[in-house]
Amino acid sequence: MGVEIRTAQDGIVGDTHIGVKGLLGSLYLKDLAQKMRRRQAGVVRHGRNNGGRSYGYRPIAGKSGELEIDKTEAAIIRRIFVDYLDPRSSRS
Repeated sequence: MGVEIRTAQDGIVGDTHIGVKGLLGSLYLKDLAQKMRRRQAGVVRHGRNNGGRSYGYRPIAGKSGELEIDKTEAAIIRRIFVDYLDPRSSRS
């Protein structure tokens, strides 16, 4: 239909430009993913929490990535495990 694609950085975009930008974007994302996995592995290797908040734990103030047991929530988790091992149905 003769429609041109223009960008502020590159002006008129052609087929080759789209291919090159797509390739560079793909390589960037693969490199970023590899760096994130390496960072996360290092956090875990040092014994720190790598994810978000888990029920039953709370973050320790001033210690990034370190958690402590939340006693109130831990009691609920223990009850869930005891109930799971109990032969009664969940409805009862």
